[in-house]
Amino acid sequence: MRKTSSILTLAVLAAAVSLCAQELWAPKGAPAKYVAPHKPHTKLADLKAKHAGHEDWRELIVNDEHLRGEYVQMRPGAKTPRALHPDTRTWWVVMEGQVRFDLEKNDPFVAARGSMVQAPMQTFFSYEVVGDRPALLFETNIAGAKTLYERKADAPAV
Repeated sequence: MRKTSSILTLAVLAAAVSLCAQELWAPKGAPAKYVAPHKPHTKLADLKAKHAGHEDWRELIVNDEHLRGEYVQMRPGAKTPRALHPDTRTWWVVMEGQVRFDLEKNDPFVAARGSMVQAPMQTFFSYEVVGDRPALLFETNIAGAKTLYERKADAPAV
């Protein structure tokens, strides 16, 4: 039994070494180019300088056929309307400040610097900056994601 196990182990190792030693070829198109708003390096200090004096701002960083990502700065007390994405999740990374998130079917919570928050598809969400300083988030979703906003009961139909 021990000899059979050793032979089997050697055979598996030989197969693994054989696979690792193979050359793999894959087609590669023309070299990638950065098309605005994309660039190889975005410095947060530069973005803050660009938007100095503005309490609320958005800066699109990624926008292609796959993803959309942007920095969002909001003043204390600023709040987003309740919304959802019917076909995709969305997620945020809190870069600065504190943000109170209200995700449907969850108790509200406060996320601070270094937190990642995500709202699953078909889940209502909203968020509000709490505390006495602005909050900076990086918000990401797939390209072309649809956003549906909650209609208030007393709002007229459009």
